[in-house]
Amino acid sequence: MKSLKKKIILILSVMSLLLVFVSLMISLIFSALHISPAYPYILIFFYLITLLVIVILGKSMQKRIGYFVNSYMIVTFVKLIFFSLVIVAYLFTNKADAIPFVVTFFVYYLFYAIFEVVALRQMSESAK
Repeated sequence: MKSLKKKIILILSVMSLLLVFVSLMISLIFSALHISPAYPYILIFFYLITLLVIVILGKSMQKRIGYFVNSYMIVTFVKLIFFSLVIVAYLFTNKADAIPFVVTFFVYYLFYAIFEVVALRQMSESAK
């Protein structure tokens, strides 16, 4: 399980670096598409949150299935509330960048949510 976690963290890091590169290229090539200037911070934010979720839920997988399910539901709920608070706080402090920030945040959220589901699935299959 430890080698799988290391592999997942490596893939997460590579995916994050690719998202930095793609975001930079999109902002340079397609200047009409407004990517929030906060995109590096959003990526770091998602990287750290996803890393934390994988560690927490990876530990809960080693216990009974009911514990993992409860942990997953609680972590997902807390994460969504936290994400909403971050978005609202940013919108209040930076109204000029509101729409690009929300769109950028949502696009990155999709990438990291899909990654998280795939990683947790791999971890659960290896735990059996």
